[in-house]
Amino acid sequence: MKKQTNMKARIVCAIVVGILCIPAVNYGQSRLRATLGYSVAGPTGDFSKVIEKPSFRGWRGAVEYSLTPAASIGLGFGFQDFYQKNDRKVYTDGEGQDISGVVTNSIQTIPVMIKGKYKFGEEGGIRPFVGAGIGGNVVFNEELIGQFRNNSENKVRFAAEPEIGVFIPFRKGGETGLELSGAYTFAPYNLSGIKNLNTWGVRAGIGFGLRR
Repeated sequence: MKKQTNMKARIVCAIVVGILCIPAVNYGQSRLRATLGYSVAGPTGDFSKVIEKPSFRGWRGAVEYSLTPAASIGLGFGFQDFYQKNDRKVYTDGEGQDISGVVTNSIQTIPVMIKGKYKFGEEGGIRPFVGAGIGGNVVFNEELIGQFRNNSENKVRFAAEPEIGVFIPFRKGGETGLELSGAYTFAPYNLSGIKNLNTWGVRAGIGFGLRR
């Protein structure tokens, strides 16, 4: 299970490397920009009944194109790893038989969304922003009782999220800076009693220009 998680993380990291290979231009304000950063996400609703604690194993990224100095559109993507190992107790399987064991839930999500963003303030300064995304959520869901797989599903599901944050340049007039944001992800889902994978998220990353 850990090898599968590592493989998924490598796939997503390969996307990041590809983006970083795009050459940047060092003059003017870039119309094509990227953001890469760390993500913390916490389950809400039915999801919190299966995974109780927030996940600190995640990251988010985006590539966006500026339509105007304030508005942009682009592609957002990321990875989040949720894991919980429960105490031993007696469970009833799908055939009505009682099984004593330790249930482990391992859920990884890879959101890929079309995102829009609207920034306030002037270019080169501190810029609060609001954003929204809509797209898909690649879900890897595995439930184990002891060492035996009870449920497993790899699916693509709908996802959407509003976001609010602020971009703080490292120097006045600069294109590179710190981006802080909070978001709520709506992710409908239905397996093993989990009716959704909704989460709140807190993110911190670096925004930078790619090319004009």
